[in-house]
Amino acid sequence: MRSLLPRLRCGHLCFWIGSILTLGACLNPSPGVLSLTILTPVPGASATEGSTQFFSVLIDDSIAPASPISASIRSNLQEEDVCAPSLSESGVASCEAVLDVGQHQLQFIATRADGISGDTTMSFTVLAAQGDDDDSSGDDDDSSGDDDDSSGDDDSVDPDN
Repeated sequence: MRSLLPRLRCGHLCFWIGSILTLGACLNPSPGVLSLTILTPVPGASATEGSTQFFSVLIDDSIAPASPISASIRSNLQEEDVCAPSLSESGVASCEAVLDVGQHQLQFIATRADGISGDTTMSFTVLAAQGDDDDSSGDDDDSSGDDDDSSGDDDSVDPDN
């Protein structure tokens, strides 16, 4: 005999034990996690010291799409969060920041108000800015003392002495 009670839907796995009266029980083995997809920067990208970088991540919250979500981006090389992303209605969290020189392990994190979270990581390299080559020597080292005029003499010395 089939029960006239409505079926319960409370998670990913539902099962029913039945006899004359059907008893329902639902199991939700995992409350779920948020799925994150990094949009920018692209894998393998790098930047130069001092340049502003745009970071964005798509947050998929198909479990409870109306729940408030907070997002952050962290780096293993910086004490504070890289930036505080703002979240669009389409689920994209984005922000801009200037990172320190080095090989960063960036962690993109999203957390719902009920504590459910998700994260993803990527490597990102910030290269030291190359020095200016104002003396046309082909290298960055200006230890010649020629004051960048390529004449070879030191303008700081008074020629009359």
